[in-house]
Amino acid sequence: MAETLEDLRLIENNLPKNSYMFTSRDNITFVSHKEAVKSKATAALAEHWGIKASEIVAFGDDLIDIDILEWSGVGVAMGNALGEVKAVADYICDTNENDGVAKWIEENVLVLQ
Repeated sequence: MAETLEDLRLIENNLPKNSYMFTSRDNITFVSHKEAVKSKATAALAEHWGIKASEIVAFGDDLIDIDILEWSGVGVAMGNALGEVKAVADYICDTNENDGVAKWIEENVLVLQ
């Protein structure tokens, strides 16, 4: 955990070229390869199983989830998501604490079957 802005700058200034840094709203800092994003991992799995992006629903609440919400056929932001996440989502469901994912699936997927 980076505790100060100076800590974050120190980390950022010493990252390898193919890396990126992400700090969650809980101030946890992640350092990853720039290709290690949720959308690329999901795309690889989808290709392996023959699933189209348009058939995938993704859920998210923090900045790191934006790429998967934009990539997926349907992006759902949690009710407790950051404003930037809600702005890119197709739907906003209830919060994590109120079983938002389960409720959304019951209302939007299970009723169709």
